[in-house]
Amino acid sequence: MPTTMELSPEQSGRARDENEATLVGGCDPLICPDATLVSAAPTLVILSDDGFGRVISVDRAHVIIGRSPRADVVVSDPEISRRHVMLKGSADGLICQDLGSTNGTFVNGERISRTILREGDVVRAGATIIKCTHAG
Repeated sequence: MPTTMELSPEQSGRARDENEATLVGGCDPLICPDATLVSAAPTLVILSDDGFGRVISVDRAHVIIGRSPRADVVVSDPEISRRHVMLKGSADGLICQDLGSTNGTFVNGERISRTILREGDVVRAGATIIKCTHAG
C-alpha cells in the first residue's frame, strides 16, 4: 500500500524508510502548516472531500487508484471506476495512465490516456482531485 504521511518517524518512534517524506525545516506540521515535505518517491495529495489532505507516495512499481477494495488507493467517489488510474515511476518521470475508466482521467483539464506528470499538475478522476506535489 502507498505511504500516507501522518507523523514523522521521530514523532511516532519508528525507524525512517528511505522513500519516506521528510519535513524540511524541522518544524512539526501541526505547528507550521506551511512547512514543505520532501520525498525520494513521487508524491501527490488528494484535494477533494474524499480523503482531503491524504498524501500518496508512489513508492512501488505502480499505484492503482479506484473504488475497488483491491486498489492501492481506495476512494469512495461514485464517478471513479474500480480500477481508474495508474501512477508509475519511469526514467522519464511519473506516468499517469487511465485504465479504461468510464468517466476518463484529466490532467490540467485535458482528457488523457497516458501522460508524464510534472510538479503542480492536477489530476481529476471522477470528482476526485489529486495534485502532483513531487514528480520524483
